[in-house]
Amino acid sequence: MRIKKIRLENVGPFPSWEREFGPGVTAIVGPNGSGKSTLLQSMYAALTNDFGRSYGVKTDTISLAADPSAAASVRLLAEHAGAELAVERRLRPAGSELRICAPGTSDRTIRKADDIAAELEQILGLPLSFLGDYVFVDQWSIFSWMEMPPAERARAFQRLFRTDVAERCWEAAGAALAALPPAAVPVDDDLRRSLQDALDQLTNSRNRCEQAAAALAPASDVLRWQTDANDARKQQELRKRRDALQQRLETLQPLLLGATAQFDAAAQVLEEGQKRRADHVAAAAAARGELAAWSVYRQAKQAYNDLARLAARLQSEQRVEPQAVSAEWLSATEQELVNSSSELRNISAFLDTFDPASGRSACPTCGTPTDALRDKYASYQQLAAELRPAADALVQLIKEAQASQLARVEFETWRYNRNKQLEWCEQRMSEISVPEMPAEAEDALRSRIEAAQRDALGFAAVETAYRDCRQRRDREQAAVDEAQRQLDAAVAELAAISLDDAAGAAAEAKLREQELRERQAAALSSECGANQLAYDRLKQLVDDKEAAAQKTAVRAAWESRLIEVRNVLHRESLPRIVAQNYLEALESDVNDLLSLFDAPFRVRAQEGLSFWVRKHSGEEHDMRRLSGGQKVVLALAFRMAVNTMFADDLGLLCLDEPTAGLDRHNLGAFESAIARLQDMASSRGLQCLIVTHEEWLAHMFSSVVTLA
Repeated sequence: MRIKKIRLENVGPFPSWEREFGPGVTAIVGPNGSGKSTLLQSMYAALTNDFGRSYGVKTDTISLAADPSAAASVRLLAEHAGAELAVERRLRPAGSELRICAPGTSDRTIRKADDIAAELEQILGLPLSFLGDYVFVDQWSIFSWMEMPPAERARAFQRLFRTDVAERCWEAAGAALAALPPAAVPVDDDLRRSLQDALDQLTNSRNRCEQAAAALAPASDVLRWQTDANDARKQQELRKRRDALQQRLETLQPLLLGATAQFDAAAQVLEEGQKRRADHVAAAAAARGELAAWSVYRQAKQAYNDLARLAARLQSEQRVEPQAVSAEWLSATEQELVNSSSELRNISAFLDTFDPASGRSACPTCGTPTDALRDKYASYQQLAAELRPAADALVQLIKEAQASQLARVEFETWRYNRNKQLEWCEQRMSEISVPEMPAEAEDALRSRIEAAQRDALGFAAVETAYRDCRQRRDREQAAVDEAQRQLDAAVAELAAISLDDAAGAAAEAKLREQELRERQAAALSSECGANQLAYDRLKQLVDDKEAAAQKTAVRAAWESRLIEVRNVLHRESLPRIVAQNYLEALESDVNDLLSLFDAPFRVRAQEGLSFWVRKHSGEEHDMRRLSGGQKVVLALAFRMAVNTMFADDLGLLCLDEPTAGLDRHNLGAFESAIARLQDMASSRGLQCLIVTHEEWLAHMFSSVVTLA
């Protein structure tokens, strides 16, 4: 696989950044904080969707300087096996997309993250976790596998060599072994004897059941006996019923005679009462007519007397007639008051105008001096003093005249209304005709009506007694008729049964004997069922034990095979052999690469999944005692050998600061390794991206990406 281009939008320190990458070894240089590690991490995250390798959560990758609503994404364009892969991971808004363009096929687009991961693993031919372990190497991690404890390094190599699958199979075999059912107990002789005894008891009970069934009478005989027994029982019941009905008739007939006599007596009393009631009803009707005449008389008399009293009261009312006032005199007096008031207003205006206290020296209208008008002012004062009392007297005369006129109007109104009421009273009195007073007194009439009402109450009691006697007679008659009907029916049913008492008794005895035999047969059938159930349970138990014994044999075979499988798959057995073989194969490739790198040492695989170093000087020691630069060279050779052995088609290696912590002397070994790596990249088509601070090594790389 070759990375062709990457584009970052608001990721880390990159607001918007795009760069293409060529084949060979590319250096990524720049000061701290310029985004060198972020660039490699973004490539890794684009392929694996794992943004948590260097950041806490996915959104922490977004640039802090970006607008909160701005989009953030990583777009990676890569090429593998002739197919072009365009991967986009959107951080805001969240989402993923993989577009695959392969020659001879139509373009495909996948948007679900899980589907994208599965598709990339299928295209690359290895799990995506391999990229994190051996393709994208973090800072300080290039030779981390050398520093691991033996157990942790063994687990890492298990994942690399895929022997962890054997361990999972070993665990699955152990779980299957633990899940095997326990061995069953075989069938013993006592259980088989018990089964035979149960079969013997079942056979004996079946034989006795068949004998009891054969001793039962035929169904036709039983049906005939049941018919005769039923007829005999019915005959006895009918006889008892006939005797009871005859006795009841003898009891009911005297009761019917008594009820009939009471009814006849009540009918005679009712007839006499009806005659008396007719007389009282006629007398009460006449009395009510007389009482109505009394009511008419009293109402007419009361109305006439009320009108006479009203007319007498109206005639007795008298009022003094007020004196009339002449309209001409009142008009002349009002005119005289108007004239006097006008003259008094003019004089008052003159006096107010020329009042000496006002300080005017002349008339404001004509200009006459005030001194020349003094005599006229004095005469006007005297005239005003005379006019005011006269005007007040005229006002008083007018008020008295108006009050007299109002009283005159009220008097005329009263006299008119009184005369009208008198006329109405006289007319109404003439219209009222007072009838003559009835001859009989009201109390006597009411007494006659009350007597009729009391007689009506007495007659109602007579009617009630009559109805009760009639109902009793009817009930007694109905009871006698019903008893007679039932007696006739019982006698008819008795006559229809032609069976003597001896035949009925014989049928009853036969039925009792048959019932006893049926109970015995039922008991034997129940016993037979219980024996059958006991036998079936024992038979099922024997069958289950025999089947379990067969399963136990199968279980033993499975247990043996599972133990053998676990022995083969144990970590100290086949997985260890496979891992050691892989490591020995890696030994050859690593030494070839060390030779190309002109390294002054070679390695040898040893027990414990580690390497033993042998220097050209003859010195040998553990790989962890190498210098820093030598460790980098060995780690680089190891990772390239792993890449070649397990991901030969991938052709990609990304290293973040592999020279971190090395001095200038150790960097010399790395310099020669880079030179050889450049030759391998050209011959094998390897693409290698290396983040470094060593800008003085830039001339050794195929291309350099400089970040500001």
